[in-house]
Amino acid sequence: MNFKTMICVSAMTLTIGQAYSQVETCGTEGDIQSRIEDCAQISGGFALVSKTSANKKVHMELKTGLLWSETISGTMNHEQAVKACHSEIAEVAGLSDLVWKLPTIEQYESADKNGFKEEIPGASSGWFWSATQNPKKSYTAKMYLGSDGSVFEADRHYDGFGSVKCVAETK
Repeated sequence: MNFKTMICVSAMTLTIGQAYSQVETCGTEGDIQSRIEDCAQISGGFALVSKTSANKKVHMELKTGLLWSETISGTMNHEQAVKACHSEIAEVAGLSDLVWKLPTIEQYESADKNGFKEEIPGASSGWFWSATQNPKKSYTAKMYLGSDGSVFEADRHYDGFGSVKCVAETK
């Protein structure tokens, strides 16, 4: 049984669809599987992995095993977004052994099919930076619009435009 299968099988024993806000701090120690069991919150295609006392959450997309952060406060340019993923998320979630980065447009689109906008706080509004760049225009990066899944190409140096979500692979 692989890791993703273990998560899905274990997920069936958890309370399905219970509101995330009902959980206090959870999933702050242990491996990913232990954290999911501690939080005991699965809704749609996502499981709550960690919730801190500051109400910062990390979710796992069950089909892919990809971890998703909440939106990092504020808007920033692409370079600031990349730096924020490397510094802010790992400390908040206590998951410093993982490599946090901007998601690709493909990862946003996959998550959208799995209930991303409905299940991840803040995912249904705003433009989000992605790691996907146009090789013919190195000064641009693609952005994902949470409300409808549109993709837009923007100047990576433009300040104050994009919000940030970060991802980490569990393997």
